[in-house]
Amino acid sequence: MFLLLAVKSILVALATLVVLRMMKPRSAAERSTVIHLGLLALLVLPVMTITLPALSLPIPNTVSGNLTAPVSTMARVLLPQSLQTLAGDAGAPQSGASWLIGIMPHLYWLPTLVLLVFTVIALARLIALRTRADVVLDPVWLSALAHAQKRMNVKTGTALLASKHVDSPVSWGLMHPTILLDAPAAYDSSHAKAIVAHEMAHIVHLDWMKLILARIVTTLFWFNPLVWLLAREAHQLREEAADDMAIAAGIGGLEYAELLVSVTRLQNDRPAFGAHGMASAKSVLHRRVTRILAANLQRGASGKLWIAVCAITMLCLAGPLSLVSVAPSVAGPAVKSAVTMASSDMLSYSAPPLEPVGGVRASRAGAEHIETSRVSEQAETIDADALVEMRAAGVTSAYKRAMADAGFPDLTVDQLTGTHFSGITPEYAQAMRKVGMPANFDDLMSARQIGVEPDYITTMRGLGITGSFADFRTLWSLEITPDVVRNLKARGVVVNSPRQLLALHAVGGDREP
Repeated sequence: MFLLLAVKSILVALATLVVLRMMKPRSAAERSTVIHLGLLALLVLPVMTITLPALSLPIPNTVSGNLTAPVSTMARVLLPQSLQTLAGDAGAPQSGASWLIGIMPHLYWLPTLVLLVFTVIALARLIALRTRADVVLDPVWLSALAHAQKRMNVKTGTALLASKHVDSPVSWGLMHPTILLDAPAAYDSSHAKAIVAHEMAHIVHLDWMKLILARIVTTLFWFNPLVWLLAREAHQLREEAADDMAIAAGIGGLEYAELLVSVTRLQNDRPAFGAHGMASAKSVLHRRVTRILAANLQRGASGKLWIAVCAITMLCLAGPLSLVSVAPSVAGPAVKSAVTMASSDMLSYSAPPLEPVGGVRASRAGAEHIETSRVSEQAETIDADALVEMRAAGVTSAYKRAMADAGFPDLTVDQLTGTHFSGITPEYAQAMRKVGMPANFDDLMSARQIGVEPDYITTMRGLGITGSFADFRTLWSLEITPDVVRNLKARGVVVNSPRQLLALHAVGGDREP
């Protein structure tokens, strides 16, 4: 049952990520709707699986047995043979290894309870912050709040408070929402409209409820790396949708981007885990700033029709999937289960038989093969759980080795899953490293997400444009192509740096007259 539900969660998360990638040109608000409906489908998946009648599919006995096996049976398949030998036969006295196998069904709940406790602590901290906060009475802030509420058609009252215990503005709540300013922001009202517009956008979009939804889903499916990837992308899309709504409220893009950079720079290690803040993680700050300064992005909100279509689509996906169960067929060929394949293909090594020479010793070729295999085995020792996760996500050990050879030797299982799903090949990674991209996972993912190709950077350098990888990534995101540079040179405009191109783009000087 547990393994079947895990497989279903992988399918739902994978389908949501695929749909999200296909919708890349759509606005952040529309993509946020899709990804949060995917999280909602994951949340109702176990409920529907338990409450609705099952639709049994006849499959071979071996597969059915493994998919419906308890976690202890899975542990016997996944544990190394040496550990199973220590456990002994079923009738033997219980050893340490067999005791471990016996408590495996209960180990699921330990991380679940830990994550749940962290969520409860975060919510309790919000209550404490509100209790100790001071009411903001500055007319500039109150005017900005009233203007934002009127423009965004917010009928409920919003508390505007200030506290020295936060490092950037945050917001939370549904029926009685709260905007909590950090002390420096409360004293400096020069950015009041931008800050209030961003936080009010979170309130209008019900982002706090979506944040709690993501926390619950990751708590239930903590073992699924695709679910964590969904939750992280959902948080990013909530911030981008709030940015778009703030810009639509009349906040200047350049001023807003400068504010975002300054807020993120001043943030320290005391975030409010249970609320949305204006500050962004430094790893995704570039992505947000690039979007804010981009001129031709869709920034519309999700319409009711769009939400209804997406909700029906997710229901059609999660509903039938939750009904599916497995039952052993009467007759059929024995088929290896996914867990058995993972065990036989990845967790064990069987040396080829050695041909005796004169009945005394093996051939030299066979001995060399054994030695080479032992060295390779020692060099690629990977945790069993990580191997199973990699196999479930379609990531092979050959892909991991190729990415290491391309300059990324320390990628985690989650990162390998992300690069594989994003279509990043080792050849692409190696080519990007050759044109100056740092050996950094975030840089690699952002380059693929916005579509930067090595040929683009090579061509731009061939046209005399010198700069860092970050410079070329920014130029690409603003659609400053080699043709733009050629046209400028044909008109007699001398450009040899990304800064000059960005300056021309800002005033429209890179467009043809």
